[in-house]
Amino acid sequence: MKKRVLINGKKIIDKTSLYAYLHQQFNFPYPIGKNLDALWDVLSHNQTLKKITIIHSEVIKYNLKEYADALIDLFKTLQNERNIEIIIYEGKRNETK
Repeated sequence: MKKRVLINGKKIIDKTSLYAYLHQQFNFPYPIGKNLDALWDVLSHNQTLKKITIIHSEVIKYNLKEYADALIDLFKTLQNERNIEIIIYEGKRNETK
């Protein structure tokens, strides 16, 4: 798995595309379940991951509605419990957070 991952919200249109995209971006060595519990299990046990940057988070929120809030909460919990840097931008990286 990678040390740094960029998640582009414009690539996520629904839950199916979310998990396919995350699998690609994180370079998971094996298929994972398509739910937040499975994602948590893989990310929270990873020793390599140091930073996740999310751009266009507003698109994720628009497309996934409440599920996006749960996803962002998962990343924030990961930050608190595993000391992984999480940066979330609405828009591009050079735009406001």
